[in-house]
Amino acid sequence: MVAGIVITTILPPILYERLIELVPTATRKISKAGNTAETNGPDAESIEYSENLDRLGHFSAENVDAALKATEILSRGVRALNFNVHGAATMTAEDGLSAARALMDCKTVPQWIELQSELVKLNAGRTAIRALLLSVMAIQVTEEALFPLIRRLNAAHCLVTKTISA
Repeated sequence: MVAGIVITTILPPILYERLIELVPTATRKISKAGNTAETNGPDAESIEYSENLDRLGHFSAENVDAALKATEILSRGVRALNFNVHGAATMTAEDGLSAARALMDCKTVPQWIELQSELVKLNAGRTAIRALLLSVMAIQVTEEALFPLIRRLNAAHCLVTKTISA
């Protein structure tokens, strides 16, 4: 049933339903062919359905592998992203502390106002750059994690369109 869960998460519902329809039919024909095979030997139809069922099992195993690979990539990426978020937050806090120290050294109010406006511009720019870098990293992690799943979805589409056209 694990393979069924993975297939439903990878395949659109229409493709999944079509694959589910094929399995009982192939199983019935294999068992029927197996009964005749005991008396007459295996025929070409039973061998073909047996091969199709084997391909479906192999296809499901590949889907599970793709889901595991995607999960592994995602967990590594989220770990790296968390590390970078923590680093950005630490640098922002350090920037704030150094700004507070600089403001405490001001002797006059106009000097304090001028320094404050410069620090706000500087820290806002740094924060924007850090946020941009983190969002780019998040996008890369998502793309890398989805790559194995997209490949399996394309394979499923090819399998189903071949089956439907046959």
